[in-house]
Amino acid sequence: MFIVAKLKEMYPDIQLVYADGTKSRRVPFNTADFHALTKSTDWNSLVFADLWNTARAEHITSSDHTFSTARAHLKPQPSKLSGYVLSATYLPRMQEMLLQLRLGTKYRRLRVINPPATPVNDEARQQLMFNESRSSGVEKVLIKLIIDYLPTSFLEGFAALRMSVCRMGFPNSPKTVFTSNRHIYDDVFNAWVADATENGSRLILGQHGGHYGISRFPSYAERHEISVSDTYLTWGWMPSTRSLGGIILTTIKSHRRKNKVSFKLLLVSEQLHALPRVVFHDVDQYSNYLKHLGLFVHSLSSDIQDNLEIRRHHAENTTGYSLENWWRSQIPTIDLGDTSISFSKIVTNAKIVVIASNSTTIPENFSRGIPTLITWTSNWVEIRDEAKPIFAKLAEVGIFHEDPVSLAKHVSSIWDNVDAWWESKEVVEARELFCSQYARSVPHPRKFLREIIVGKPIMNEQGDL
Repeated sequence: MFIVAKLKEMYPDIQLVYADGTKSRRVPFNTADFHALTKSTDWNSLVFADLWNTARAEHITSSDHTFSTARAHLKPQPSKLSGYVLSATYLPRMQEMLLQLRLGTKYRRLRVINPPATPVNDEARQQLMFNESRSSGVEKVLIKLIIDYLPTSFLEGFAALRMSVCRMGFPNSPKTVFTSNRHIYDDVFNAWVADATENGSRLILGQHGGHYGISRFPSYAERHEISVSDTYLTWGWMPSTRSLGGIILTTIKSHRRKNKVSFKLLLVSEQLHALPRVVFHDVDQYSNYLKHLGLFVHSLSSDIQDNLEIRRHHAENTTGYSLENWWRSQIPTIDLGDTSISFSKIVTNAKIVVIASNSTTIPENFSRGIPTLITWTSNWVEIRDEAKPIFAKLAEVGIFHEDPVSLAKHVSSIWDNVDAWWESKEVVEARELFCSQYARSVPHPRKFLREIIVGKPIMNEQGDL
């Protein structure tokens, strides 16, 4: 937003070319639809055009970028709370099923009910009232965007959204609701959760994936989840007094599986530099991200290049910005893999994995014991102060590299016996330090989670790695 204002100040006659707003839908029907629209280049051009036409340099003031996580707990005394609801917990399906059995709850997959797609009512939107008396220039621009982009399920279709809750078949007042990602996309579920918590149900939200606790700039998801939950379950780190140093949920009872002959160097790339995802956006399209990856690849010996496979992000197919041509321009014969094959299958052929973004793959690989190297610069990933000593230790043992040439030299030095390096004492200690904060495990994970869900106090157990 500040960049828009500055450009308008420096180049008052500059013209912006963007999609035709009469032919491109601006307003999402619901949150899931919003996530889909954010991957559209036409929709993003409309957002930028609205920023361009609304922002004024003299109105834009800086803020301290502090975020409140306070929440008023004014729940009435519960009447009859019974049972537990677990949905989209991020646990492997079998582990979620066994956890529900431990809780005495019948396992069933809870289907997503999408609210009706209600059209926009411009008159209703103009009646939205905001107190702008103390708003900064930035806040006034955001208020205008909220009016124009608010999903119809929150305004025009809100009555229909409320009517959809009964179709889910959820109990009215469970003792506890536990989810790790359903709240991110399911408006009907969120409406039900709002009612349940008003009736006295506890809300436990689990960490959605990587990036949390590491990025210098907490995503809106991290800030929001901590603020609205009764208990926030991280993968090890402790952001607030209402949070628990939990465990990594996605890899419980999951270990490294590899073929007898693992021969690939697997480089995991992101599409975030071109079109950021809604929730997380470390990689800037103006960073040295692609140059960094290209220098790394060109610094590898030819025999390692021959065994290199690029794992592209599946979202390349929806963002309209494929890296296929760029990679072909670097090495015409490069193996770009098949994005339709799951990562868990691809990684079985990997001798070592290189990850170039602050993503979920890092804690998951560490948790599973998969040899993994990390590379980025502060030009596209900045980490918070609490994480810096951990990454300094990872750099000391050769796991983390800011210099792509140094990374390539390290790959060459360990290539003939990766496992010997990965299982060396100093590397294991560095991995354990990382896992204690961002991929923690405990000896009895289902027992650990059950006690959190039923509300028992949890001792700070030292996890087995």
